[in-house]
Amino acid sequence: MNDLAEQALHGLEQARKQVVKHPLTSFAVGGALLSAVIVVSGGRIGSSPATTPLTHWLGLLPDNGTSDDRVAGVIMFAAILALLVLWLMAVARLRQGACTEHQVWSLAAIWAVPFAVGPPVLSGEIYTYVGQGLLANSGADPYSVGPAHLGNEAIVAAIDPARRGSASTAGPLATLVEHLAVSISGGHAFAAVLVLRVLGIVCVGVIALLAAELAGPYRVPAIALTALNPALLLFVLSSPHLDALVA
Repeated sequence: MNDLAEQALHGLEQARKQVVKHPLTSFAVGGALLSAVIVVSGGRIGSSPATTPLTHWLGLLPDNGTSDDRVAGVIMFAAILALLVLWLMAVARLRQGACTEHQVWSLAAIWAVPFAVGPPVLSGEIYTYVGQGLLANSGADPYSVGPAHLGNEAIVAAIDPARRGSASTAGPLATLVEHLAVSISGGHAFAAVLVLRVLGIVCVGVIALLAAELAGPYRVPAIALTALNPALLLFVLSSPHLDALVA
């Protein structure tokens, strides 16, 4: 037993030395793993009650859109907290000049991949956006009627029941983007979701670039504060909120 304990402690010490020796690699691997855990566990829970997903999204979404899986919920919450801590550690390390601007962009891309590929996590607002875009595309007024006006469309079942009958409260810019996303996708709901996901990716990149311009000589930590930020990864990239356009 003592030998096993000594071996375990030796392994932990070696791992600590590797983290200190290769901090960027450690941040990249740790962030990617935590992001993947958030997406997988978040997919099992679903984003809205009493919904039916447009697609099972690589098998990560349950049939009815939500699952009362408390274990998955605890795992997701723990992974989000761990990613938040890792982000703060990365920012502190990068402030010391630990990497170049190219390297921090690469790190941000690695963290973003699971959120960019997986289903929307924590929020199903993106489906409401598509529903409102389909309304505008059909000639209806999204400020007068809710997505339920579309009738027996798959996108309606994917929207939170509380939002199906609600008219849009978004401004003209958001309505224009919703309409354009549906038009670009040829009126296909899931393709419009992907268009909005791409827009979310672009928004994260632009927000980080603008922050870097404002930061002057502190470009690297500015990019880390934004592009690596778990809030942006979850609410701008994973489940794009059009507030990002204003930001």
